[in-house]
Amino acid sequence: MSHAQRKALELIEREIQRMPASHYPRPDESYATGMIEMAYACDLIADEQYRIFTAVIHQLADQRWQEIRGVAA
Repeated sequence: MSHAQRKALELIEREIQRMPASHYPRPDESYATGMIEMAYACDLIADEQYRIFTAVIHQLADQRWQEIRGVAA
């Protein structure tokens, strides 16, 4: 695994870890999704990693959005 691949995984995983505490889950989801897509386009992550990371970030953003809406409602 190259340095660029390790760094891409590190940054994506950091965004995934931050999502459950996000104050702005939709913009953060968009940012993380962009990171994932760029890593995929640059061939730094594989197809399966792309699918997994994308699904996880969307699920976490949806959960966080529901938490925030529940508190605000």
